[in-house]
Amino acid sequence: MKLQRSVLCISFTAFLLVFFISTSHAQETEAAQEARQLKSEFNMGGRILMLTDFQGNWYYNMGGPNVMIEKNHWKLSLHMMPSLRFNSNNKPNIQPTLGAGLHIAYRFLVIGQAFYYIPSENRWQPTWGAGLRLGSKLYKKQVGRNK
Repeated sequence: MKLQRSVLCISFTAFLLVFFISTSHAQETEAAQEARQLKSEFNMGGRILMLTDFQGNWYYNMGGPNVMIEKNHWKLSLHMMPSLRFNSNNKPNIQPTLGAGLHIAYRFLVIGQAFYYIPSENRWQPTWGAGLRLGSKLYKKQVGRNK
C-alpha cells in the first residue's frame, strides 16, 4: 500500500512538472521564438590596415583568414595577416611578411594589434594600427518560419 502511494505521488509530481514546463514554453512570445532562431550567413569582406611598431617600420595589410565573434555592430576577431613591411631603416625597403593579431571593429572602423615575425632578427615584433573594414552580405537565411 505504501509502495502504491509512493508511485502515485511520484507520477503526480512528474505530471505536474511536465505540465508546467510545457505551458511555460507554450506561452513564449512569437518575438522571443524568432529571436532564438538560428541564422546562417555567408559574407565576403576584408579590411585595410596600416600598422606600425614605432621603430620605423610600417605594415600594410589587406585581408587574411580570421575567426570572428559578432554582436550588433561590434566585431572581435583573430586574424592571420599576410602583409607588406615597409622598412625605413634597412634595405630592401619593402618585404612580404606574415603576422597574427587581434582586431576590434565597430561598423567600418578597425583597431588592430598584431605580431609579425622578423626572420632576419629571429623575433616577433608587436605592432598597433587602425584601418577600414570592407564587406557585403552575399547570403543570409533565417531558419524557421518564413513570412
